[in-house]
Amino acid sequence: MKVAESVSYSVLIIGSTLDHIGTRIALSYPHIYEINPFTRWLIAHNLWLPVDISFLLLLILTPSILINEKNLKGKIVITLTPLIVGIVRLILAVWNFMLLG
Repeated sequence: MKVAESVSYSVLIIGSTLDHIGTRIALSYPHIYEINPFTRWLIAHNLWLPVDISFLLLLILTPSILINEKNLKGKIVITLTPLIVGIVRLILAVWNFMLLG
C-alpha cells in the first residue's frame, strides 16, 4: 500500500509542478494566453500558487487520512484520485511545453 501511495502522490506533485511551471513559461510568450477564466482571475490577483498548493494539500491529506482508517476496505482505490489528477496535470504540462515548440 505504501508504494501505491508514494507513486500516486509523487505523480501528483510532479504533474502539478510541471503544469504550473509550463503554464508560467508559456504565458510569458505574447501569442499564448490562458483560456480558463478562473485561472486568469487567480493569476491576475496573485492567488494561483496558493490555490494550487491548497489543492495539492487537499488531494494528499484527504486520501492519506482515509487510507489510515482501520476498517475501510478498498484502500488502494483511494490512491487513484491523486494519481489520475497527477496524470492529467502531466498531460497538461506536456501540452504547455508543446505550445512553445
